[in-house]
Amino acid sequence: MTPHPNPARQTLRRVALALCLSALAPVALAQHDHHAPTVDAASQGVLASGEGVVKKIDAGKNRITVAHEPIAKLSWPAMTMPFKVRDPALLRDLKVGERIGFDLEDEGTISAIRR
Repeated sequence: MTPHPNPARQTLRRVALALCLSALAPVALAQHDHHAPTVDAASQGVLASGEGVVKKIDAGKNRITVAHEPIAKLSWPAMTMPFKVRDPALLRDLKVGERIGFDLEDEGTISAIRR
């Protein structure tokens, strides 16, 4: 005959396991995301800023291609790449060949353009 498990002991084990897992979760998340750049509170959602020259504008798809300088905060070298533009109004009156400054809200989306 097998002994019956003690319900109080089972509850205690479950609570202990839950506490251990909850204590380890932030560590696991931090290790998983250790390559992602951090956003400080002062930047208000701006991941990084850059400067470059407009190479192509696709207003129909809310996209812009920029030949940008290195972006140190993201460890990006200078390159030419397309970006989505959060607000189509940012493309208004923009011209190919124009030098701009821009803010990224994520690695593929421009949230602000400065002329």
